[in-house]
Amino acid sequence: MKDCLDVLINTITNIVNKSLSLGVFPRPMKAALVKPLIKNHTMDCNILNNYRPVSNLIFLSDVIEKAVAFYLNKYLIHNNLNESLQSAYKGSHSTETVLVRVKNNIVMSIDQGMPVILVLLDLSAAFDKVDHNVLFSWLKDLFGLSGKVLE
Repeated sequence: MKDCLDVLINTITNIVNKSLSLGVFPRPMKAALVKPLIKNHTMDCNILNNYRPVSNLIFLSDVIEKAVAFYLNKYLIHNNLNESLQSAYKGSHSTETVLVRVKNNIVMSIDQGMPVILVLLDLSAAFDKVDHNVLFSWLKDLFGLSGKVLE
């Protein structure tokens, strides 16, 4: 694909722009090859609940998804809607950023003689439990998304 990019770039750009302007994700790009992947290599591979589905989509699906993420992130930044303490999905932020902040907060509290309790939650399956009606309601009410964007 990379070797042919100079020939394909205009076509790819047109497909992405058309998809975004019409608010339509082309049906052929919705088909995925779904493979089960064990959640953790230490889990029993004979228990089906220890697997999560991994969807492999075609190249253009990823390009459109990245374009949507880019424009959505730009919208959130422009309208000051990003959560200040969120590190995931933000430029120049990572799990390391969170760990440094948490460690700093713990050290500062200990230095001030304050008690410290650290509670860690495993949210590895959190997205499996998302109520899409609630998600769409939040996107509309809290972030002002509507119309083709929300569709």
